[in-house]
Amino acid sequence: MKVSGQGVRKTVPVKKKVPGDDEDPAYDGSEPGSGFEFGQSNVSASDRAIASSYQRGGPRTVDDAETHPITPLQKTVTVGKEMAVSRTCEYPDSMEGMCTSFNTSYDTLAVGTRNSRIMLIDPHTAGVMNTIDLSNGKSIPPAITSVRFRKDVKEAQNVMLVAQGSEVHHVHASTGTVLSSIIEKGNEILSLDVRSDGQVSLQCGSDKASTRCIFTMIPGSYRFRSPLQIYDLAASKLRTILPFHQPSTDSCLLYAAKFGVDKLSKYVFAGGSGTHPCAKMFQRSGEVIGTLALKDSVHAMDVAGLPDHKTVAICCATKMYFYDVKV
Repeated sequence: MKVSGQGVRKTVPVKKKVPGDDEDPAYDGSEPGSGFEFGQSNVSASDRAIASSYQRGGPRTVDDAETHPITPLQKTVTVGKEMAVSRTCEYPDSMEGMCTSFNTSYDTLAVGTRNSRIMLIDPHTAGVMNTIDLSNGKSIPPAITSVRFRKDVKEAQNVMLVAQGSEVHHVHASTGTVLSSIIEKGNEILSLDVRSDGQVSLQCGSDKASTRCIFTMIPGSYRFRSPLQIYDLAASKLRTILPFHQPSTDSCLLYAAKFGVDKLSKYVFAGGSGTHPCAKMFQRSGEVIGTLALKDSVHAMDVAGLPDHKTVAICCATKMYFYDVKV
């Protein structure tokens, strides 16, 4: 597995735990992160060309021309059907949800919090199964800004990638053990992701945004005008501006956007905060399917697309909402 950016790797010894009757076995696989490589030499020439076309610049006042714009009729649909929450998990006191991720089997949902905890939630019952403390005894620990279950190695599918301050940890979900850590000196990591084969990653931090082989992306922008867009990075083209309608400039500014997966791969989900926080569901072609009105700021989302478990997890500041998609 390869991770972008310059970093220094440190290893935390694995603490093997004796499992109880109701506990999963302790992690016994190879050390996650042992094959991590750093530096721009890992990026192919074609990937560098794609990334260089999206360097940060000054504020843009005009959007690119869309290659697949929605029709005028589609633009008139601003709300779609009224959607309703299926289940709710209220976080314990002092917990503020920042990020979320389903595991491979979609029977566990991880939620990273501002006070350096990771809650593990059963998406079927919305109950909290366990809480992992990564504060390391600090009175003001760094927030958990991104969490992703690894899906590239069968033996590591119960292992999470966790961004906390300038570090990326490998954490074993069942035992809470930190298996290894990587330090990105001078960088506050805000978001990370990894491809299903583990060979490429996307990492976004306070000092850089490093991308590898992410050919289609959906950025959600904290702005009023055209906040939700689909880009084809391989072609360096804006495909579609999705109509995330806002009746006023501060009604709902985007925090989260997510492509659907598997049985929900034809859809896009997005949400945010403001005077009228909400989450919306779109066809990938751009049509608004429905809107879920909320009373809490949407910080992150993830999607389960199994035939019998088509669910959107909406990570808000004080609650986790689950919406079961009926398609």
